[in-house]
Amino acid sequence: PWRELADKSGLYLAPLDSAVLSAREEAILSRWLGHVPLVKNSQRSYVNALNKLRQDVFDTYAAKWDREGSLTEDRMISLANYINAATGRGNLGKLSNVASELSVGFFAPRLLVSRLQVPAQLFAPGTDNAVRALIARDLAGFIATGSTLVGLAGLAGATVELDPRSSDFAKIKIGHQRIDPWGGFQQLVRYTAQMVTGEYKSPAGYVGDANRFNTLIRFFRSKLSPSAGAAVSGLSGETFIGDNFLDTLGKSPEDRQSFIWNTFMPLFI
Repeated sequence: PWRELADKSGLYLAPLDSAVLSAREEAILSRWLGHVPLVKNSQRSYVNALNKLRQDVFDTYAAKWDREGSLTEDRMISLANYINAATGRGNLGKLSNVASELSVGFFAPRLLVSRLQVPAQLFAPGTDNAVRALIARDLAGFIATGSTLVGLAGLAGATVELDPRSSDFAKIKIGHQRIDPWGGFQQLVRYTAQMVTGEYKSPAGYVGDANRFNTLIRFFRSKLSPSAGAAVSGLSGETFIGDNFLDTLGKSPEDRQSFIWNTFMPLFI
């Protein structure tokens, strides 16, 4: 019953198949993957589940505010904007027409933008107050749940870093494996802390000075796609973690094969 209102409000529902890549979900931004056995089934499940989640949340609050007599056009537009951003569909604005091209150079640009837009909507003057309260509640629940998970992992013996200047901040470290439960928000907090303090903390525990300009460049470099990241490493002569690019390629045939594999293989493989 709320589908037409959702359309007018700008709620995004992704098409299952579209010739326009920018209309698809970024997790499966490919045409040829639909021809791989079982992948198309996975794609259909992913798209339908995410579309249903978006519509269900919209329906829930539309019905609630309709009963209360507080349903307005502006409120529903504000809600749709929040649902889109909260589910990784950030608004690229004037860059929306080149979203496919951006995805060549950057890894999931809409997801990155959405992680900035969710907290920004909490303070944006154009956000409806009822939606603002919903965002505040959701963010509080998200932080509480993640903190509880990380805290319990620490009590169970995992290593948990509490310094926001560290790349391991709020991650669960078990041996050499790291689990990040924060869905893309952790990096924003970490780079912000490094920009504010002018310092960074290495995984080994060393605290050093962080050039703010270089920190900003590293943030954008960390968001490059694997192939674009490899190109930047080749042009700069230095890998993202600071190793000499040519030395990395020249260590052994196995290292070169590993580099090629990690650069060009789709992430789901």
